[in-house]
Amino acid sequence: MEVLELYIKKENYSGEPWSPKSRFYFGEYYTLSYDTPFCLKDDEITHIFGFLDSYIIEMDDKKLTDHKHYASNFKYFNDWIIKDPKTQNSISKDERTDIESRIKSDNNRIRDMEFGWHIYENGWHGLRNEIIDVLNNSEVRLSDETYREIVL
Repeated sequence: MEVLELYIKKENYSGEPWSPKSRFYFGEYYTLSYDTPFCLKDDEITHIFGFLDSYIIEMDDKKLTDHKHYASNFKYFNDWIIKDPKTQNSISKDERTDIESRIKSDNNRIRDMEFGWHIYENGWHGLRNEIIDVLNNSEVRLSDETYREIVL
């Protein structure tokens, strides 16, 4: 029993400082990107990974040639062999870094879901800000309206 209690206490407190933002905020919640390939349509996969067609990409002694293959195998990017098609030589480390950065870039996010989402969110941002104010200042209390919104 003592071991279990010790384990539970250890798991409940990580020692890491936290902030309301880290608990109540999800960045890019309404966008899709390279790390959500199973949610992307074909044209969105092409938008993110299509530029890779100008390289030779191999993994596990097989050539990756399809945008869907790039997307589903990007998690193994460090195992990719990327070659310049003209020289047939592997590209430099800096070029690899540039390719990875381009794929992960905010410019490669699919933002279709963002537009018009405020209709469904209603007053979430105001509600969230009020909750954060309460968490940051023990003297502040939730308004009756906010309390009703949370309870309902």
